[in-house]
Amino acid sequence: MSIELNMEQLSITEDKCPSKTRIINEADIIVPDSKPDAVRVLEADAVPQINEKYISRDYLTLSGTINYRILYVSDGGTVESIDYTTPFSQQIDAQGADDGMTSCVHCSVSHVEHTVRNSRKLNVKSAIDVSAHTYDMSSVSVVSGVEADISVPSRTAAAESFNLALCSENTFGIDDTVKLPAASPVIDEILKCDIRMAESELKVVTNKAVAKGRLTLTTLYRSDGEICCAENEIPFTQITDVDSVTADMYTEADYDIKNLSCARELDDDGTMSLINVRADICMTIRAYEEKNFEYISDVYSPDYDIEVESAPLTIGTLADTATAQHTLNESVAFDDGCTVDKIYSMTTSVCVERCAISCNRVEIGGFVTVCLLGRGECGVCSAQRQISFEHEMPLSRAVDERCARAVADAAIEHASYNIENDTSVQVRIVLRISSKVMCERTVNAITNIVLDEEKKIDKSTQSGITVYFVQSGDELWDIAKRYHTTSEDILGTNKLESDVTLSVGQQLLIPKRN
Repeated sequence: MSIELNMEQLSITEDKCPSKTRIINEADIIVPDSKPDAVRVLEADAVPQINEKYISRDYLTLSGTINYRILYVSDGGTVESIDYTTPFSQQIDAQGADDGMTSCVHCSVSHVEHTVRNSRKLNVKSAIDVSAHTYDMSSVSVVSGVEADISVPSRTAAAESFNLALCSENTFGIDDTVKLPAASPVIDEILKCDIRMAESELKVVTNKAVAKGRLTLTTLYRSDGEICCAENEIPFTQITDVDSVTADMYTEADYDIKNLSCARELDDDGTMSLINVRADICMTIRAYEEKNFEYISDVYSPDYDIEVESAPLTIGTLADTATAQHTLNESVAFDDGCTVDKIYSMTTSVCVERCAISCNRVEIGGFVTVCLLGRGECGVCSAQRQISFEHEMPLSRAVDERCARAVADAAIEHASYNIENDTSVQVRIVLRISSKVMCERTVNAITNIVLDEEKKIDKSTQSGITVYFVQSGDELWDIAKRYHTTSEDILGTNKLESDVTLSVGQQLLIPKRN
């Protein structure tokens, strides 16, 4: 006697401890000796950067820096800038995490507060929201078929899985020189640079990923005592080696821009109208494997004792993806009611705070932070406002909300402003919102079958024919297994077709199998 098993190899990834943590960072910043005294702060930005991640048992430890970029008005009425970097570290509870697992971490700035302690000392305080996932990536072999020279009935089930197969982090550099738009004043001093991902596209082939995109650089600078602002587009294409990725995988990427530096340069005419831009882009690629497979959920032998090993198998499926636009139109007033006649710059950032499934729709909430810098009767002035948004995305099909999970992302697609009166500005923000809904279910799969040909089932006490009356919930398979026979033997004895539907109280004759 022999038994041969057909095995199916499956990749299994478990998110051990998805968590959200808020890091509070506070720093006193001394105005450099080369800078004039500070009177008031116009803007304070915080840019978090994760440099190291370390997973130990039940913990994820992060370390990195927060780069503060501050614009202030001096006692002489000029606008000055300070860059200040401070380190941070944070230990996050991640029950079940262990060395060798993979982590994905995303940071967003919730808010930044600033005060002037005195003319030579500024205080900044930021709240950084950290979303962390710790993945245990493994594989399991399940029995998908049984071949034997004895009767070994098996119950086969079909399933589809959507599983995170790899999470790859790759960093590449941008080193480009852009020219100020035509008719722009020359650069005397760069005060501040902001850069964001305007659009991106990811394509994969076997073991390679091709990332294409466009960065938007906003440069605030001083020219002949006046504040000026310029905007440039920087395209990029990056080909990266990614082991084990294939073209048929579902892929997505996040981009974090780090170590931004900008320096003015002379053009061919000898004027300061060029900006050299350098930055590191950390690209996190997640590739999901979609697979249809069959597995054995139950098996027995009517004649011999067999040892069956099984394991619970958590299977994820992709239930829905969607992308939509959401437009915000809001009025933003300047601090202290300052009247303005010109806007120097507007910077924006978006943060998703909430994503949930309710009544077959994805509910997404968050806010956009808008910072305006303008000129008014009181000199250079600023305005900052957080604009909340709520967006609902209907699901393409109904899901069981108890085992479904939604994730969402938002990016700023377009931002513009219009001075509506001398104290406020109308801003228009167009968001691109994307959502993904995944469902999970746990099944019992057979992982091994061992036949002991020395242990025949004792049927000496079993009657030659057993009369059985069908009970509620009975299936022919379960009855055959209980009486050590086969479904085919029961069907043949009772002259029933293979597609018969049993009814409660129905009489069946169950033959003893020799």
